[in-house]
Amino acid sequence: MKNIISVLSAISIASACHVPALAQKFTPADWAQSSFDKMISMKALPDDILSQDYTTSISRRDFAELIHYSYNAFTGENFVTESSHKFDDMPMEDKSVSAMYAMGIMQGDENNEFHPNDNITRQETAIVISNFYKVLNDSPLSIDTSILDNFLDCNQIAHWARDYVASVVKAEYMGDYDDGEFHPMDNVTIEQAVAMISRMDNLHDKKQAVSDSQPDNTVSKPNNSSSSSGSSGSSASKPSGGGSSSSSSGGSASKPSGGGSSSGSSGGSASKPSETIPPATPTPEHTPPPPNDNISKPTDSNENANYTLAAKCFAKDKLLSITWNKITNAGEYTITVTESRNHKRSGDIEPYTKKYTTSNTFIDIPSAPGRTYKITIASGNISDSIEFVTPKISNDKTYFTLPNTMEEAELLMKEIEVNVWKINSRGEKYASTTSFTVHKDIADIVYDVFQEIFEGDEKFPILWVGGYAWRGGKSEHNWGMALDINPDQNYCIYTSGAVVGDFWLPYENPYSITPYGDVINAFENHGFTWGGDAWSGNVDYMHFSYFGT
Repeated sequence: MKNIISVLSAISIASACHVPALAQKFTPADWAQSSFDKMISMKALPDDILSQDYTTSISRRDFAELIHYSYNAFTGENFVTESSHKFDDMPMEDKSVSAMYAMGIMQGDENNEFHPNDNITRQETAIVISNFYKVLNDSPLSIDTSILDNFLDCNQIAHWARDYVASVVKAEYMGDYDDGEFHPMDNVTIEQAVAMISRMDNLHDKKQAVSDSQPDNTVSKPNNSSSSSGSSGSSASKPSGGGSSSSSSGGSASKPSGGGSSSGSSGGSASKPSETIPPATPTPEHTPPPPNDNISKPTDSNENANYTLAAKCFAKDKLLSITWNKITNAGEYTITVTESRNHKRSGDIEPYTKKYTTSNTFIDIPSAPGRTYKITIASGNISDSIEFVTPKISNDKTYFTLPNTMEEAELLMKEIEVNVWKINSRGEKYASTTSFTVHKDIADIVYDVFQEIFEGDEKFPILWVGGYAWRGGKSEHNWGMALDINPDQNYCIYTSGAVVGDFWLPYENPYSITPYGDVINAFENHGFTWGGDAWSGNVDYMHFSYFGT
């Protein structure tokens, strides 16, 4: 911490960082009680923390305040910054978030948003703790990634978090659960966060000894650049949201207002590879540190060379994160991914293969629910293969009011307008909109689905969409829970032999839905079922249903 800023007087300290009330509304678990007692005695817990149920997940805003209070308690200082944070979704006067930003402990996303109410996962927490340690000590934690092999789920730790997790585990600020796993994607609870930070209080005596030798009216201010453990300067960043809207002339549809209930998968939209596959790009959640190179350089052409890729894979949001060992003297790796669908008639759908190249030892690729991914990483004559299955997403009828008559249905429907691509007489795609009617409780979800399609690289053109239609029987169109897209180019074949529509020619006709394209991915990411391979009977390539019928 190099730059110098002034410390407030005792009076201003009390006003800027008030002393928390000692009366607790909730009682921590037995294993966390001593941590709470310690932190309360040090005045390291803000009122916002003490007034909540400690078993609930801690928000990013509350975690920032916890770190801010802990810094002040551990060092005997009161850190303030003359500049505010940059986040559009936070009040500029928020001192704790401004302090975390100035110290380089926590950052936001590329849209200048902090996402204060979002939870924080264990692997994200490892980054924050590692950065906090570096600010307190002016030096990073040591890293030994081999320690991660002790966790049964080590392959689920993201490549951008591995150095940080390894460093905080080695320092014993975090550890495994009783099942021997780290659980990197679990949210951190309030009492877990307090216990982790309390383990760092041994720094208090060390920092106090240092501060005793410094002038009473100064405090070292950390560098405003991002701090971290290891070789990177990465800070704990917040994942960005979906892809940016495609720019085009003409009108665009806005998301419908009103209370649609949400379900299906969540998370930011994944970047999809174009037809010419680009180089590997880092996960949108974090800019990862450079891969940790633990491979000893050979003293001759053979000695100490590493020839084991040991590929690993885990799923996050709409991505598969794949990592492997560095091969000595390897300049580039080729990653071949064969994707197949896991549904009743998936044998009728040909697998889809993509190839990527990268010089890194990690890559993130788009993924979708209900698929099997066969992945091969190769460099020269060395290769390794793994298989990963993504689970299906399904929606529950329990939370919806479903009509029994056409009269009831009419009262539950809502017309929405969505952005779509169309093709003009010159064969050029242009942005437009289309409208249709769905159940009001899924209006927002359906809008999001079509926005994902609109923002996709495919720019899939849509001629027509059919939603609510009272047909009687068991059709989800009765409920406004099913949609048909481009029916003439995506026909339905009934078991009786009856056919609705003209053909289905994916990869040939631009209006035919491709089984691994943006349309199906967007719907299945939100729990819809595609009729093209879902059932052993009818084959309905145009059809997407919310409950799978």
